[in-house]
Amino acid sequence: MADAAAPPQLTKDQAKELLEEVEKLLWDNEENRNKLLAAIKEVREGPTADDPMQQKMALVQKLMPMVSEFMGQVLQKYGFADANESHKMAAMMQIQMHSMGDPKMMETVQKIMKALSGDYA
Repeated sequence: MADAAAPPQLTKDQAKELLEEVEKLLWDNEENRNKLLAAIKEVREGPTADDPMQQKMALVQKLMPMVSEFMGQVLQKYGFADANESHKMAAMMQIQMHSMGDPKMMETVQKIMKALSGDYA
C-alpha cells in the first residue's frame, strides 16, 4: 500500500529543485496563475469582503487545495504520493528545514506562503 509508506527524504539540492519547480508552476504557468487569480478575486468579492479576518481564512481555504494540487504534480517526481496529504506535509516541512540558512530558498518559501494568504503578485 503506497499511502502507508514513509515519505522519501529530500536532500537540500532536491528540496531546492522541487521548490524552484513549484515556484514555476505557481508564477510562470499562465493557466495556473489565472486559476489562482480568479480564486482570489472570487473570495475578495464574495461574502467575506467586509471582514478581513474571514477573508484571510476564506483565501487560505480556497487557495491551499489549489496549491496542494499543483505541488502534487511536482512531488510525484521526487517519490511522494500525490494523494497522500501527509506526504505533502512532510515534503513542505523538509523544504522549510532545508531552506533555513539559505536566503534564496527562504525567500521562495515565504513567497509561496504569502500567495496562500492571497498576496499573489
